[in-house]
Amino acid sequence: MHDEEDEFDAEDFHEHDGSDAKRDADFRCGHDGYALRPTASLFAEPTPALGQIYSADSTTDRVKPPRSALRRIIYGLIVGFICTGWIGIIPIFEPSPLDVLWYGVAVLSLGGGVYHVWTKTKYEAETNYVGQRGIERYLVRDRIDAPQVCETLLFAEAAELRGVIARMMLQGAIHTFTQFEYVWTDSRQNKIFEIKGSFGVKELPIKQGHVWHFAQAAERAWTDFVYQRLLQEYERKRYFEFPIEKGAAMLVGDGFLEYRTPESSFRIQAIDLEKAELVDGWFTFTSREAIRFGNIGKIKFHFGKLANAEAFVLAICEFLDLDPHDFTGTSSPAIFGAI
Repeated sequence: MHDEEDEFDAEDFHEHDGSDAKRDADFRCGHDGYALRPTASLFAEPTPALGQIYSADSTTDRVKPPRSALRRIIYGLIVGFICTGWIGIIPIFEPSPLDVLWYGVAVLSLGGGVYHVWTKTKYEAETNYVGQRGIERYLVRDRIDAPQVCETLLFAEAAELRGVIARMMLQGAIHTFTQFEYVWTDSRQNKIFEIKGSFGVKELPIKQGHVWHFAQAAERAWTDFVYQRLLQEYERKRYFEFPIEKGAAMLVGDGFLEYRTPESSFRIQAIDLEKAELVDGWFTFTSREAIRFGNIGKIKFHFGKLANAEAFVLAICEFLDLDPHDFTGTSSPAIFGAI
């Protein structure tokens, strides 16, 4: 029998209060690092292959119950009629040989309305996990009782992660919308797992259950895993290697940074490094001998092109003795420092 003081009270729960860790025997931490809200229902258990589970979450409390097919069609027709509007009225008030064309456009508008509502109102719930050795998600589509679809990524089977984040700005100053995509590939550059999504300014701060937190937690777990792999390779090569594209790569060693392509290479020693920064998604490393306003003596490439970019930041901070604040303030998870 439990003492009353140890019982979890949902009324006392606060999503961003780390002290609310006493939930029940099945308590898990959310991907944002806080106690998982009591309304989140984890409808599937993770596979043992993931190892220790770091965090979990579910969209079950953010997804509306499925609507009937008839209701979805009716709503679609209403939207279609609204979209059709004056197009369907034109042939009535202004008869012409083009009436058939106008009626055709009206029918397409109706069909488009039905299709739009049908796709936007479909039921889709997800439970996902981030573990020491991989990540996993369970999907249920169309019906609550539909068979679960499981998608698993074991880190040992992946070679690279690339994250692409695009912020949509109004007049270059006001953040309105953000899209993100994280893609894991194998040694042959085949896509084996993907996490993507979007959010608008009205969703800030982003709440638990949003795929953004899943993506961030997955990247952190992957970075921990791949950095240990890179350390093992370092013992053999004496440098870390981070592919970019088309055979190019960044090499990080003890006291040096090197940009290498199949045709050439350029190395900057740590003692000759004048400036290192990450601004607006672009890494720039400038040597003391760089020509002003020129590209000679500089290494510049985009964050989204670099494989395992967060591990790269860890490596250059450790092996080149750089200040991590020069990068963590604008790198992948912190491009949205205001979130």
